[in-house]
Amino acid sequence: MHGFDLLGELLSRKTVEEIASICDYWKSDSHLEIEELLKVPIFRSTLSLQTCTYGEATKQRFYDLLQDMEDASSDHSVIAIITRPPEIVACLKTRIADRDVYVIFDSHPRPTHPDGLGFIINSSIKMATAYLSNLLSFDENILKDPSLQWQAQLLGYFSGHILLPLEEEPSTIEILLESSMALLSSYADVASEKARVSELREKVEELERQHRHMEERAKHLERRRREEYEQHQKTIRSYEREREKSQGRTSSRSGHHLSHPPSISPPPCHPPRIKPPPLLSKMAKDDKGKGRMQPAPSQGSSFNGPQNRSYASITSDTRRGSSLPKNTALFGQESTMPGGFLDPDAAVSDLDRDIAIAMELQREFEVENQQLRNQREMLQGMISIAFECSICFDEYSQDSVTRVEGCEHSFCRDCLRGHAKAKISERRFPIFCPLCTTDRNKIEHGVVDENVIQQIGISEEDYKIFEELQITSFCVPLHCRGCAHTMFVDRQELQETKIISCPWPGCQFVWCKACQQQIEVGGPQHSCDGSSELRHLMQQQGWKTCPGCSTPVQKSEGCNHMTCITPACNTHFCYIDGGMIIKGGIRKEIQDALNAHYRKCKLFDYK
Repeated sequence: MHGFDLLGELLSRKTVEEIASICDYWKSDSHLEIEELLKVPIFRSTLSLQTCTYGEATKQRFYDLLQDMEDASSDHSVIAIITRPPEIVACLKTRIADRDVYVIFDSHPRPTHPDGLGFIINSSIKMATAYLSNLLSFDENILKDPSLQWQAQLLGYFSGHILLPLEEEPSTIEILLESSMALLSSYADVASEKARVSELREKVEELERQHRHMEERAKHLERRRREEYEQHQKTIRSYEREREKSQGRTSSRSGHHLSHPPSISPPPCHPPRIKPPPLLSKMAKDDKGKGRMQPAPSQGSSFNGPQNRSYASITSDTRRGSSLPKNTALFGQESTMPGGFLDPDAAVSDLDRDIAIAMELQREFEVENQQLRNQREMLQGMISIAFECSICFDEYSQDSVTRVEGCEHSFCRDCLRGHAKAKISERRFPIFCPLCTTDRNKIEHGVVDENVIQQIGISEEDYKIFEELQITSFCVPLHCRGCAHTMFVDRQELQETKIISCPWPGCQFVWCKACQQQIEVGGPQHSCDGSSELRHLMQQQGWKTCPGCSTPVQKSEGCNHMTCITPACNTHFCYIDGGMIIKGGIRKEIQDALNAHYRKCKLFDYK
């Protein structure tokens, strides 16, 4: 169906009602892309996508889009779906009476059709371009507002999908069968995705439980570490106080010993070992036996007997004012001195050993504390750090992050891949960071370089285009008409040269860069207007120029008296020497000047 038949069927009430009835079937508010709609069986079996164009919403780009429709097919009807968020229209090109007619379908009410959808018929491409430019125009001042995000840039761009009808239209039964199979396949995909989502949800819940358990474990270990550290500090401070007091008490007793001579033999040189203070022994026993040092009892001594109580315990009892039994020895006969005093050297040695044990426990505590810190850092490292994509604003793990060189802006790979493919399809290079381009005050922008391109992954065809764009920044393609080859040459060298010689091996073709004309090797100097070649030819052929207006003159026959017929010149000159005889004048003056000149020159050339 073409021409008037197609236009009449399109504008009929039945067709309009069928178009409007689609809204009754589609209840969702979500927007579908053109590529998604073309996957539906009814459209896939009737329409074919030819090209897809992206560009700024300017009048020239709309004209180029309509021209692409003409290039797609000049004999058949062509339709273009034009999207400029939030507007979307369809433009149909059909041929009626040997001329193209453009029918624009707009589903929204406008001042020209306020009651609902409308069909706008344009008899020329310029009228259609003007209507689209007016309909899809936008306020450029919006882009100058620095408070707006990059989404505002979408208002200034459009996409155009050019579609052609298929040659063979399928039957209704085939479309229904294909739709049914697609529906069943979608049901199966949905069921599979639901099962996968359920499985992933269970895994997430299990990971969350493990995460909470690890956090509680870390808090418990941290609390235990602090308690043990405080207990150790208290023990050390208690030992230090006891040692200071024992040293002061020993000094006073030594003075008393010197004033009262002993009545019995002195004590042995090596006093017996005594057990450590009860507080230290208890702390060592309560530490679960993990790498702790517990003091061992001395040989020949009993820890249960009253005679082997520690020095710290005895001094604490004495400090509280409690009296010892008269017949009870503190450390046995070997550790006593005359008058019932304790041996000061034995007491000091016992405290030194206790402090050494306490310091050993402190070192073990520090080792365990460092192990707990390492475990905590390991647990924190197991928690995956998420980041927010600056384009889609979704959160991803650090494994999916891609950072642009120069600005370190982070994007997910899908968004940055789509941005890179769009710029490559538009042949834009270098590819700047999409976030930097929205900041009009920023001078230096981040660049999507080759490393980022390889990281995000693009198709082989797009990568070839990207490599050509990289080469183009330093070289430009050069096509030779002589050998019909295209090669890349240095950009700066090409800009500086005026005469181009083909660099292809074996090709001797030379041409002018300005006028693209071939230059003969070994010939006269080239000039774009041909003046240099003409002077060379005149010198070679012996032609002359008029001395009055410099017009080239060739004598075919006759005498050597030349008269210039150029308007307002009227110069008479000699063809032999090219000199002027007279300019203008009456007949007698001209004749006199000729006679005077040719008395010295030849008027005719005789062979």
